[in-house]
Order: sequence, then C-alpha cells, then structure tokens
Amino acid sequence: MRVLIAKDPAIRGRFDADGNGVIDGDEWEQVRQLVIHRLEHEEAEAATAERLAAKAGARVAAAPAIPGAIAQAIHEGDLPASRGLSPTPENIGDADEIVLERQGGLGALLGKMVRRRYAVFAADGSPLATLEQVENQLIQELTNQSIFEVPDLHFRVVEAGNGNTTVFSRARGLARDRIDVIDHAGRFRAAVEWEFTLLGRKLVAQPAGEGGPVTVKGSIFHPFTLEILDLVDDPIGRIELGWSGLGAFLAGAHRARIWVKPGEVTPDQRWGLLAAALLADLEAESHR
Repeated sequence: MRVLIAKDPAIRGRFDADGNGVIDGDEWEQVRQLVIHRLEHEEAEAATAERLAAKAGARVAAAPAIPGAIAQAIHEGDLPASRGLSPTPENIGDADEIVLERQGGLGALLGKMVRRRYAVFAADGSPLATLEQVENQLIQELTNQSIFEVPDLHFRVVEAGNGNTTVFSRARGLARDRIDVIDHAGRFRAAVEWEFTLLGRKLVAQPAGEGGPVTVKGSIFHPFTLEILDLVDDPIGRIELGWSGLGAFLAGAHRARIWVKPGEVTPDQRWGLLAAALLADLEAESHR
C-alpha cells in the first residue's frame, strides 16, 4: 500500500490530511483500516463459500496467496481517485456507482422486528436518497390471517436532490419475491424478481423503458460478489454485498456497492439494480 500510494499523487492527496507530502500517524491508520476491512470481507466470503459448497456437495479450492494482491485490488477497485471519478450524479438514474448503506446500528441486527432503513450514496459519498421500509414486518406476520399469503412490504425512497418519492413495492409468496419500482408520478419504472435456474437463483431486473432485462447472479464460490449481465449475458458491472467501505467510506457500516460500466445502462435499469441490491441484502439478512 505504501508503494502504491507513493506512485499515485491523487491517492496520496486523499490521505495526506495535513498536506506535508507524507502519510503518517493517524493518516496511515486510515490506510491500515482499509486493508483490515478488505481482509475481513474476503475471509467472511470464503467462509460463506465453504458453507454453501458443502451444502451443495462441492469443494472450494483455496486461492493461491499472491503478494500484494490485496493492496492492488484496493487501489484499482476501491479508491476512487485511482480510477478517476465522474462528476457527482444529480440523482439515482444518472449514477454508475451507487452505495446502499444499512442504517440503525442495533436495529440492523433485529431484522423483521424493526422497520429497515438505508441511505443511498454516490461514489464520492454524496447523499443521493434515503430508503425506508413502510410497514413493520413482524406485526404484519403476527396479524396475517392466511397461511397461503405472505404480507407485502413496501419501501419509500426519497431522493436528496429533488425530494421526489419513489416506491419499492415488494410482493412475496411461497416461491416468489418481487419489487416493482413506481416513481413519484405513479409511473412504473422497473420490476425485479428472483428467478430459479438449474444452477440456482438469479435476479432479473426488467426496465419499463429501453435497455432490456439485466441479470444479477452470483456463485457459491463468490457469494458476496454478484455479476451484472446485459441482455446477451455480457458482464457490465457487479454488486458487492457486505462491501467493506473503502474510498470515500472509512467508517464501519453494512453496505452494498453497485457498479456498472459508464454508458451501459439506462436510468430505469439503474433503479432496477438498486431494487435488486435491496432484495439481495434482504436475502443475505435471512441467512445471517
């Protein structure tokens, strides 16, 4: 990490708070924490992969240790200054990188007992929206009169820039979990749903407008990293669950990061991917 920072003036400026040209003291502690968070994330993903593989009767081969690989991955993928940031987007529909952060501290561990709350950020940490669950899931399930129906859950997304409210309408059933995205004018923008395949499950985001469906799927070997595929199954981005919060996000929190190649998705598809990240996080919560 010291070598990479020394070679990159933009990264050095990111951590050199006192401007003396040297990363030391508390400045270096920030860098150290970035590495620790990444190591913890990779260890947790490896443990989850082993558990899923054992359940499926498969084996996970240990990845060879490559000196400097962790530092290189942090530098290239997680430090915004190293890849050049585009201007801060005005809203979610314009963002090629979105961070979905779960809020609430202890409440985040209580699952259905509290209304879930999230914040949505751009890559540079600028707030894009708040996302809050409307109903209390536990009360809904306790008062449910039918064993054949699962009470719906809805989420309210309020954008920071314009105050517009978009609704994520979640409908669940015995083998169904879907979110419809409805904007502030009542227009349908996208739908996201879990679909079953021979190799497992995947999320499919169907936009209302142009672009066609976008598929989000992972594997038992990399359960925290979901690949985003376009209409012809070419990779155009990824969703990282349990993202350790590098770059503009130094404080510890539970996050998912959505990243797509610039120019590859439409605004409706971006809204669908945000809903997909939410569904994936709720699924991961049920396993936790």
